[in-house]
Amino acid sequence: MKIPDKKTIKTLVHTAVESYAQGFQARHEGEVDNPEGTINMKIHNVFIEALGKEIQYYTALVRSLDSSLGNMLESLAINIATLSFEVKRNVEGPLKAEQTRIIAELLEKYKRHEIKPSVKDYQVLRSLAGKDKAPIKRHDSDYYLIDKEFWNFICRSKYGYKWVSEAYHETLTKTKFRKNLAEMALWQGLNQYAL
Repeated sequence: MKIPDKKTIKTLVHTAVESYAQGFQARHEGEVDNPEGTINMKIHNVFIEALGKEIQYYTALVRSLDSSLGNMLESLAINIATLSFEVKRNVEGPLKAEQTRIIAELLEKYKRHEIKPSVKDYQVLRSLAGKDKAPIKRHDSDYYLIDKEFWNFICRSKYGYKWVSEAYHETLTKTKFRKNLAEMALWQGLNQYAL
């Protein structure tokens, strides 16, 4: 597969962020009076409710923003990765209990940054495969987007993070999403919960 270039990656980012910004604003403005709308479904937290209606509204808006932004970034990463890799959302195959234990230990070491992921980490799993029948296991992935190295890897460039970040900021500025989000929160929050 061809290595994606800066223009292709930035185009994917621009498209994803612009669509996200427009959709987020339209959805939340369109659902403000709908008790089943996104914001109104997220305001039912008794601990936040005790802080007052305004705080309740703003925290619901931020939770919605955080959740939907994470979904957009996951989708964007998958789209960029498919330019260079075969991307699947699950892994399935025979896996013995000992292999599962080794994988869990490796993942914990990665999480604590004790070691960096390497193909050699998993070579031991092959020696454990043997001829014994192992139960078929399936893992549906919930991609974990963490850092600069991740974006550099899927973009197949040491500049991948920079390209994605630049395009993200450019698009947010162009769509005035930050300004629109603040105005939307202020207007709707004051309008909906006016004293």
